[in-house]
Amino acid sequence: MDKLIKEQINFLRTHDISLELTYNAAGQGKAVYHNIMKSQGKIIAYNVTP
Repeated sequence: MDKLIKEQINFLRTHDISLELTYNAAGQGKAVYHNIMKSQGKIIAYNVTP
């Protein structure tokens, strides 16, 4: 899954969260995507384990 599914997009819209604030962290460890997200101002990672 490379993209957000319809339910995830609806959740973001319902909570007035821009898609620009999301980050696709598929295949990355938490330490890696956390640092990237912080530097890019992203607040939600997807394609990660809970």
